[in-house]
Amino acid sequence: ELGMEEIRKRAGADDKPLRMVKTILHELCKLRGTAIKGHLSMVPTDMEPQPIVLAYIDLNLETLASTGMLTPTDPVGQTHSW
Repeated sequence: ELGMEEIRKRAGADDKPLRMVKTILHELCKLRGTAIKGHLSMVPTDMEPQPIVLAYIDLNLETLASTGMLTPTDPVGQTHSW
């Protein structure tokens, strides 16, 4: 599972590309809410371990839901079913 400690470990000061990708994912999650999961057709969701991008998306959605930043039309209770 991708926890805050793992995220901090991966986000070192010299890791600007990762920070940029995380920022883009965060903004997309804010704009699309849980509907973002409908745009993952090119992400291999059946791999083990699962691609880290899926954990980042789930974490963003959980954070946005807990802060009330998801729009009311978003199905907040959904978790990933990859």
